[in-house]
Amino acid sequence: MKEIFKKIIAKILELEARIFLRRHPDTKIILVGGNIGKTSTKDAVFEALKASDKTVRKSAKSFNSELGLPLTILALPNAWSNIFMWMANVLKGFSLALFAKAPDILVLELGADKKGDISRVVSWLKADILILTYIPKTPVHVERFKNKKELFDEKRQLLKSLKEDSVLVYDKDSEILREFVEDFQGKKLSFALSQNADFLISNPAAKCKDGKAESYFFEIKNGELSYKFEMQKNIGSQQARPLAAAMASATALGLELDLVSEKLKKRSRSKGRMSLLKGKSNTMILDDTYNSSPKAALAALDTLGEFACIKGKKIAVLGDMLELGKFASEAHKEVLKKAAGLADEIFLMGPLFKEVSKTFPDTQFRIYEKREWDKLSEDLIKILSDKDLILLKASQSMRFEKIAAKILATEINAKEVLVRQEEAWLNR
Repeated sequence: MKEIFKKIIAKILELEARIFLRRHPDTKIILVGGNIGKTSTKDAVFEALKASDKTVRKSAKSFNSELGLPLTILALPNAWSNIFMWMANVLKGFSLALFAKAPDILVLELGADKKGDISRVVSWLKADILILTYIPKTPVHVERFKNKKELFDEKRQLLKSLKEDSVLVYDKDSEILREFVEDFQGKKLSFALSQNADFLISNPAAKCKDGKAESYFFEIKNGELSYKFEMQKNIGSQQARPLAAAMASATALGLELDLVSEKLKKRSRSKGRMSLLKGKSNTMILDDTYNSSPKAALAALDTLGEFACIKGKKIAVLGDMLELGKFASEAHKEVLKKAAGLADEIFLMGPLFKEVSKTFPDTQFRIYEKREWDKLSEDLIKILSDKDLILLKASQSMRFEKIAAKILATEINAKEVLVRQEEAWLNR
């Protein structure tokens, strides 16, 4: 019954969103798809557009589903599990669809939980700019598809959202995306760290102050122009990719990149995405608790390893990566191998990491069952010392923000800096 109700609500909201867009054909749509970093990219694009004089609306958090997209288009709130609020949304949605004004630009995020999710949306939603974020060879959510090919085919449907004069922005470091866009004849802008691209991320460097992690430096080069960034809120080369994508999108809209880069330097913290926070005992935390995947976990560990300048320990706290299907064991083994090679202490939570850890007989791990957040946090706090750097990385359902809350410096308000601090999440 709950699923039937959800489908009915989704269909009605979709109809309302379609009516709204038909009434506003001049509203530009920037659609963000791909696999890794969609939400961070969407947020960065929103910040970049502050350099314009346009009104802009973006998807809240990671509203990228059949329900999330219409909610964003219509500027309606998430009703969570409240049936009466959903009914109120439907009623208000009709009024908004028929009478409300639209922003100049909509920045939307589109994901896929199963086959058909993207193809259904792009049948009615067309983008002026499509941004494709990194798709690895072992993608997130592959467990929900028959195989990787079926997932890749679904992601490829994003190209059908493009109009004749649309611009395609893509991560050229992804071999999968290079294949996707090979035959695309329209305007393309690329960004990358390891490939020649229109927007090239270069000279990444971790920086410390007095032996403690402080910031991350990189440049984004566009032809002969270079824009320097030193980020203190969200760090690592993986956080440079959303900024490069945002600058490419801004170029497509004709914005001045000097202004855009200044807006991006001042962007607000993206919670749970390589967020650098003060921890107990004069430590620093790399809070990457929003979600996890093999590619993202390896990138987070790379960033931990780049901080050779710290005088304390490098501590990796890793939780299971979910929805990987038959690729789970090998993926966890690859991540654990990297962690063993660079971390001074390794804490593991979940059955997948627990099983894989048996293949590393010469490495000592601290292993915990799923949901043993308090026990892990207590043991972690006991070993913390001056200027340590702690990486927290796990899939969303592992709820590692609970560990982050336990080890935050006392003067930091968890609700201001951590993910999933709403009552609906805290009560789960």
